[in-house]
Amino acid sequence: MNRIKFFIIFITLINSTLFAKEDKITLYLDWFNQFQFAGYYIAKEKGFYSELNLDVEIKEFKHNINMVNTILNTKNSYGVGKSSLILDKYNNKDIFLLNAVFQKSPLVLISLKENNITSIKDLENKRVMITNDAIESATIQSLIKTNNIKNIEIQNHTGNIEDLILNNTDAMACYLSNEPIYLDKKGVEYSIIDKNINVDFYEGILFTSKKQFEENSTQAVNFSNASLRGWEYAFSNIEESAKIIYEKYNSFNKSLDDIISEAKVLKRISRFELNLLGKIDKNRIDDIKKFYIFSGINKSKEDFDTKSFIFDRKNLLLSKKEQSYFQNNTFSLIVEDNKFPYSYKFTGDLKGLEVDFWELLGKELNTNFHIEEKLALKKPNGAKGTKKVELVEYKDRDNKDFIYSNPLMKIQFALATKSYASYIPTILALKNVKIAVNKDFKYLNELKHLNTAIEYIIYPTIDEALKAVKKDKVFAYIDDIFTLNYHLLENYDDNLKINNSINLTKNIVFKIEKSEKEFIDIINKGISFIDDEDRDTIYNSYQKFILKERVSYKDILKYVIPLVFITMIILILNFKLQLEVKRRTNVEEQLLKLVNYDELTKIYNRRRTEEILNYEIDIAKRYDSNLTTLFLDLNDFKPINDTYGHRNGDKVLTEVVNLIKRNIRSTDSFGRWGGDEFIIILPQTSASEAENIVKNLKKQILNIEFDFDKSIKMSCSFGIYQYKRGDDLLSIIHNVDKLMYEDKAKYKQNKQEIN
Repeated sequence: MNRIKFFIIFITLINSTLFAKEDKITLYLDWFNQFQFAGYYIAKEKGFYSELNLDVEIKEFKHNINMVNTILNTKNSYGVGKSSLILDKYNNKDIFLLNAVFQKSPLVLISLKENNITSIKDLENKRVMITNDAIESATIQSLIKTNNIKNIEIQNHTGNIEDLILNNTDAMACYLSNEPIYLDKKGVEYSIIDKNINVDFYEGILFTSKKQFEENSTQAVNFSNASLRGWEYAFSNIEESAKIIYEKYNSFNKSLDDIISEAKVLKRISRFELNLLGKIDKNRIDDIKKFYIFSGINKSKEDFDTKSFIFDRKNLLLSKKEQSYFQNNTFSLIVEDNKFPYSYKFTGDLKGLEVDFWELLGKELNTNFHIEEKLALKKPNGAKGTKKVELVEYKDRDNKDFIYSNPLMKIQFALATKSYASYIPTILALKNVKIAVNKDFKYLNELKHLNTAIEYIIYPTIDEALKAVKKDKVFAYIDDIFTLNYHLLENYDDNLKINNSINLTKNIVFKIEKSEKEFIDIINKGISFIDDEDRDTIYNSYQKFILKERVSYKDILKYVIPLVFITMIILILNFKLQLEVKRRTNVEEQLLKLVNYDELTKIYNRRRTEEILNYEIDIAKRYDSNLTTLFLDLNDFKPINDTYGHRNGDKVLTEVVNLIKRNIRSTDSFGRWGGDEFIIILPQTSASEAENIVKNLKKQILNIEFDFDKSIKMSCSFGIYQYKRGDDLLSIIHNVDKLMYEDKAKYKQNKQEIN
């Protein structure tokens, strides 16, 4: 008997070893553990990877490892890199980009303020500490190449900011989220060397080999999705995530406050609030490629197709074997006609969440999926040979004759309470109350585990449970949020409301016969390619449903007739009120124009121009972005007023203003400073770029023809000043005004020489 037991255990162990489905993945970081990689740590710690059967090992940066070559030559390997990956692609390395966490590069060069290194040109004959990867990165290369710096000593990066403080180096590559925070805290004054670049470079790029993606795209997409989910959690819960990193992933032994400060900077440059987290835009990659060619960084004469280099969620590719499988088989989703809102019949057609997701997958997989109604007490009557597919709850995976997919839907549970009940932030806040569930509820043990101070009452139907809430027999009813929403709307009941979701979900998965493993593999690939936008579109369409008519026309008339009478009175009063509001609005608009705009030229006046410039200074300071201000003055304007009169002088001003308005961007701001002096504010623009704008404006202004005397040639003197760290409104106006008068002096000198 013991031998038989031993044999069974032995066979079980062999089977589990041979048929284990754990996907072991190695992720290589391009720097040491810190919040810079928070999304990956959080995805691991919160189980986002394990939910998708991914076992992820995270390896921090090592100087002696060529990360790109390692990933290209090792199966199930992924890396985090910079825009310099494009150079690797030009060098025939078969790289494939999955997502980009940081939409703007946080990588900058810093120097101690006492070193007087304020521009990239000051690095001539200086020592600069850069990691090997950073030397190849677009940001650092652009600093050196575009400024034609030839004599520069590149030092290996030690990762220790003290080397800068102790003058072991003159400048150091760092992240805005790291070293500047440390220096600020220590009171060390430093300069961030202006990048003066036109292209925003991606950072924190998740990549793998093209071969890895083609051989296991499901794994790659699952890993990317789970990682981005980790980033979303990290940026939405900064303090909690920072504490995890402080305790477990803190290679530099940073304080918790420093990690939180780092997180806030990184959240900003990820464009998280703009929903750009993880996005890779083909056009921006093309811009970076052009920059590499223009700057001479890329020596390759051959180009590559950008589309083949980046992951496109809309481009799900099936192998020939997978396509053949769908061509030779037919699949039908079996649904019920009264399982609102998951599946139901409306005007003879089957509708619902299940149906919509099934049809979406059919489009993604480029196959014609069918739908069948599950008839009561009968087997589905589909065509012979059709494979039957069902959607079931994850907890129902108890039949060994079937296999199951990854979760298609993850539906949150929620509490329904009386409308006047206070907001419940968490189910843990409830003590000694009764909560209803229906008899088919499968998560009672999980609920009891969440809060042991609640008594749960089981009701045979949802309607009876909701009635119990209305009659105060129980405090609340728990069900999934879509079912709750449907029943509250369907009964048109204002007495109840969805109070809040709870930390419990049910996962909906596909179920099919065990012999159809290939279907599950393909459907899992399709599920991984469903993006948040498509998923939200389906979910949002079931927030409201068509209500059944439950009130008679007599009942309606009892309310409608008095309502019509009251409405007529309100409309009369409202009409008079609208006239008064319109009159006051017109007055307010006129006052606003007087306050903000110059009456003659219709551009901003001096007060409003100062406000805008102060705002743009704050943006440039906060995001370390370029800002250039132009100050211009019309040359020889007084003689025109004296000779032709002020009316024609005003024509000259308006003609020049209108021309300038046509030749600047909509994002630029144009204001009259006084008399014939004007200011143009150019955000995200360097001084060198502004010089091209000025050159064009001078040429255009010279070509203006004035109807009162076509022989007049008008010109302007310009001052061009780029914002520097520490500048304020007064210093910018002082500097740009000074530069304008220098330009005017040159104009007068040239005029004298000609005369």
